[in-house]
Amino acid sequence: MWLARGCQLGRWVRRPSLPGAGSPAKVATNYRRMQDKLFIPHPEEWGGAYVDGDTLVVNTVRRSPVRAAKVLRKIGVTRGVTIRKVDVSMAQHDTVTADVMSDPLLRGSVVAAGPEYRNSQVVVGVRDGVSLTRAAKARLKTIAARSGVPTTTYNHRGDPVLTNRYWDTSPYNGGDNVNFGPGGGCSNAFAWKGGQYMVSAAHCYTRSGLRVFRYKTGTKSVGKQIGKVLWSSANASGTTADRHGDVVVWKATGGLKTVGRIYTGTGNATAKSAVKDRTSLPEGWKGPNLYTSGAGPFYGNGSGQINPDWISLVNQTIYFRDTKATVANLTVAEHSSACIGKGDSGGAFYLTRPSGGVRAVGVISGTNNGGGSWTNCRNYYTPLEYVASDFGGAVKKE
Repeated sequence: MWLARGCQLGRWVRRPSLPGAGSPAKVATNYRRMQDKLFIPHPEEWGGAYVDGDTLVVNTVRRSPVRAAKVLRKIGVTRGVTIRKVDVSMAQHDTVTADVMSDPLLRGSVVAAGPEYRNSQVVVGVRDGVSLTRAAKARLKTIAARSGVPTTTYNHRGDPVLTNRYWDTSPYNGGDNVNFGPGGGCSNAFAWKGGQYMVSAAHCYTRSGLRVFRYKTGTKSVGKQIGKVLWSSANASGTTADRHGDVVVWKATGGLKTVGRIYTGTGNATAKSAVKDRTSLPEGWKGPNLYTSGAGPFYGNGSGQINPDWISLVNQTIYFRDTKATVANLTVAEHSSACIGKGDSGGAFYLTRPSGGVRAVGVISGTNNGGGSWTNCRNYYTPLEYVASDFGGAVKKE
């Protein structure tokens, strides 16, 4: 539960409690359809969605609930949803988020901002130990009044920082170690499109170059070049215009390939699972089967796998003060104490399936390094729907 309070146009409000587990499989299926067919292409028509128990609540802006239900039926969403009419669209949320994160009066104090669809407001994370100046508070009120979108501040514990499997050979798996030029190590997430493409984190690439390498086992020397970068959603300053998140797509070269499997387990475990499909997780989702796969232990930080149980917020814009990069459209996956570690960047967020295999969810970006007695670990990832919408194609399945 988040107990932080904030000022919403002059009044104090309490953050919502952690929702019940509900029916995450059906919720995720419905949400993915809405993300792909409605929310991403038409953000001005919808106000987002969130989980309430075993129901996915869908906010409609330009249509009545009855007409919105007809639209949902056309894309195959007929059960497990409740529709409510709201005044604030996803596009308005995004505009206010951008205004907050780019404002010079707020930049030094605010490290996160983004929509909270449950309350149709923008939540603004103020860096721990920092108090907003009177001018900054006035600016937030001005932004809220001008846009008609309420804003709420909260104390953002921990400072966001950008965050590998050790040695892998072709065909390359998700969750293993990869390097973009002679720089620090990162991880792969999922094979993409055909048999030669792989998704990782853009901030790994922007720190170095176009070439993709595999490091030699147990050394710091650069080994064989295995590919080259094709496309990125971000540069050194963060997410670029008309793109989303923190993602890079690279292509294996020289006859090398990628495969639709990811490493599972902690450390340098060799267990793998087949990727069966892709899904999306909405604000408020709660469940026991969300995991990460990264090669962080190669660098002595983290286990390579954590198990967050709560999606607290989606489409958040995060300012990483260590690199001065502002990344948009990140989802926050929370755990009471476990954080992803250095080298996990670019790795996989996935759901386990009762029948075997995994559902691909997102690409690891960073963490607030929180956790423990005073706050949850906030672990950030880019949902894969943005790779599909911006770059095209689909996750490679096996």
